[in-house]
Amino acid sequence: MPQDIFIEKIGGLSCEPISGFVVSEIRIAPVEWFTNIGKPKPMCDETPANEATTFKELAEITDDHTFVTDKGFMKLNALIESVGLVSTLIGNKQRRLFENKLNAILAGSGADLIGFARWAKNKGFIVLAPEAESGNIRQIGSLAIPATITEGEATIAPELEGDNAFNYTFGDKNVSPAPIYKGLVTDIVIP
Repeated sequence: MPQDIFIEKIGGLSCEPISGFVVSEIRIAPVEWFTNIGKPKPMCDETPANEATTFKELAEITDDHTFVTDKGFMKLNALIESVGLVSTLIGNKQRRLFENKLNAILAGSGADLIGFARWAKNKGFIVLAPEAESGNIRQIGSLAIPATITEGEATIAPELEGDNAFNYTFGDKNVSPAPIYKGLVTDIVIP
């Protein structure tokens, strides 16, 4: 039986609110590269001491993600103001989840982008994206339901000023809107 959690204060804006994600950098790693993928505390657990006692504990991942040797997060540089997150409540009463979708546009049409599209199209990932104002690092994907590329489109427009980019949507389904990752971010070191 889950514990009761009480509201002290929820919500509010800073004096100069801004939205969106920091610059345009998101991090991504296939789930098979991890030795541990942290998760928020559960609402219910066989051991009541493991259950969340605050709303923050239901939304924050405080354990570090750890990787196999020589692996870590790769950086994807998206166009400025192209990264966005939408978390939509889905499902029937008593069986609801959130469908999280993170959009990002990667500029160009080079071999590295084409190769990435081929490599990533069927993989499961953990994706991290830092918010602009709060600095919260939002996570798409988990061990149970990794993020996948749910939509992808490569465009080379006919106009000289037109698009030349890959537009990706990374999506997952989760018990909450994309949680906040508070652990250590380990980037891959490429020799």
